[in-house]
Amino acid sequence: MKLAVLNYFTSLITIDNVMRVEESILDGITVYTTIYEESDFATSEQKQAWLSTCDTCEFKESDSCGNCGCLFESLMNLATAKCPIDKW
Repeated sequence: MKLAVLNYFTSLITIDNVMRVEESILDGITVYTTIYEESDFATSEQKQAWLSTCDTCEFKESDSCGNCGCLFESLMNLATAKCPIDKW
């Protein structure tokens, strides 16, 4: 019979008072898990304002940016999101 011994340690890290990251060490491997709260996500009004700016941008290509290649819906999920070319 084999017996596995797990070395486990967990700590919570806060980045810029917004994003919380849990750091776990399991058998010497560090695992980072981001913890989101409701306040971390962009509101629908915020997303709509950003999309309105994107709609008039010369780089807009359907649902992505032709300049940086970001997908609008992915980029705009967090309240701290920023346009890579500083339009919003």
